[in-house]
Amino acid sequence: MPKKGEKTSEETKMKMRVAALGRKRTPETREKLSNTRKRLSLEGKLTPWNKGKRDIYSPETKQKISAGAKKVWQNLSSEEKLKLSQVRRSTFERMWANEEFYKKMRTVLLANNKKIISDPALPVRSHTLE
Repeated sequence: MPKKGEKTSEETKMKMRVAALGRKRTPETREKLSNTRKRLSLEGKLTPWNKGKRDIYSPETKQKISAGAKKVWQNLSSEEKLKLSQVRRSTFERMWANEEFYKKMRTVLLANNKKIISDPALPVRSHTLE
């Protein structure tokens, strides 16, 4: 490890990366990394991996992706399909329960002149604009 104020050499960086491969992160470390990413994102210092990557797939590629997804879905048992549906549903509910997400989506959808999706089954709030 370098002394305070010194840069880490590329060789040392590679050794550290190899040593850390496969190591599980503790819940505290995951929380710390999550908070750091959130802070950097809010400060505008973190660019999403898919920034500016709209309409990058050709219609043929989109068809291949769609066909592959349909094939996977058809091969699942009814229990697996039910479980996936429940996971998607709970993820959706958690996202909309987050006040920051709700405000951001409300702003985006209003700016795009669209109605927010209404789902009466959601326990948090109704998602329509009136």
